[in-house]
Amino acid sequence: MTTKLTNGESVKARKAARDRAWKAGHPEYVNGYQRAYDLKHPEKKQARNRRYRLRHPEKIAVSKLAWKLRNQEKVKANDRAYYIKHRKERIDRATAWWKANPDKVREKNKLWQRKQRAKNPEHSRTLVRKWRQLNPEKWREANRTARHRRRARLKANTVARFTRTQWLAKVASYDGRCAYCDIGLYEHMDHIIPLSRGGPHSLANVVPACKSCNEKKGVQIWTPRPERGTLTTT
Repeated sequence: MTTKLTNGESVKARKAARDRAWKAGHPEYVNGYQRAYDLKHPEKKQARNRRYRLRHPEKIAVSKLAWKLRNQEKVKANDRAYYIKHRKERIDRATAWWKANPDKVREKNKLWQRKQRAKNPEHSRTLVRKWRQLNPEKWREANRTARHRRRARLKANTVARFTRTQWLAKVASYDGRCAYCDIGLYEHMDHIIPLSRGGPHSLANVVPACKSCNEKKGVQIWTPRPERGTLTTT
């Protein structure tokens, strides 16, 4: 049975209030005692902290945010140190994700480019002009491929994207020559089954061709010679 005083307050409650007041007046002693206890019982400290985090997730989030705002330089230094320590793992993880999600990477790059063009259109145009001047062959190849894709989409043909590296590997498999005559040098990307006849724009349906063969072939279906090299696709 709990003993009560004349004012209705229990002895236990009064003792608890007195202990709280004493602790508030002697913080250094209390903190020192608590540190010593935590060092002696680390597992109990961890359990206590875990219970507090589970009961007060909002307070923890606010506290972390406030600390980061007060210590921005320290946060940057910690992030930088962590990146340097785990640089290879992060690069490997990012590279694996890029290879596993080419469509997402392409869409993210397009979105970023659109934002940059909208933010600073003149600077974007300047960069494109410089890149064209420095990479005329790549620009012509990219422009030609984009035209083929656009034509295929307008005709509702199948469009299976392939990279410039894959296309150059196919050109190399024909030794940079025409896939039909084996005499002229590669000048055009030709569709074995023409787009006008429902052919897809895919790596399997395109071959390098010289200007002469490409013009003579027109909308006909020619059989290209076998590839000499080995084509690697991903």
